[in-house]
Amino acid sequence: LGRQFNSLCCGCCYGDGSLLAKVRNKFNVSAAETGDQDLHQSIVIGVAAIAADSAQADSILDHVLRFVEGSTEAEVVEVLREFR
Repeated sequence: LGRQFNSLCCGCCYGDGSLLAKVRNKFNVSAAETGDQDLHQSIVIGVAAIAADSAQADSILDHVLRFVEGSTEAEVVEVLREFR
């Protein structure tokens, strides 16, 4: 059985569907815009994946965060992690 993690990243950036599609395809995770849809230049992204243990989940999320930061002018201002 794997572990699921969720992360919410809040940043001052312009979010669009293509970034979410790239994250989903590159890392084989579920990703969606989960908040701040009505605010210009802000996005909250939720990411979920199945991993064998918390170390693997942390690694996946760290790679996703580096990808988002490297692919956009986003400033990630908060990261919340939850393991189940």
